[in-house]
Amino acid sequence: MSKVSLAAIQECGFSQIDHPPYSPDLAPIDYFLFGNLKQHLRGTIFRNEKELQLAVEEYFNSREKNFFFDGLMNLKSRCEKCIEVKGHYI
Repeated sequence: MSKVSLAAIQECGFSQIDHPPYSPDLAPIDYFLFGNLKQHLRGTIFRNEKELQLAVEEYFNSREKNFFFDGLMNLKSRCEKCIEVKGHYI
């Protein structure tokens, strides 16, 4: 994990926890960021990498201010549920 990511985690009051790779309960990136982005871009054909980059930037810039915070809070809630059930699938 990068120093920037660790600093952001600590600044938000979160602590880093390990979870099994590919856990269907805790796929953090796929959970809200990439799932929504993939659906938004589905069917779009990009002529080059720059077009793709611009489309991704436009997508994230158009999100409401609370989009990222709400997504992280939802992920936090899912992590807490996994901890409560001691890692068993939910």
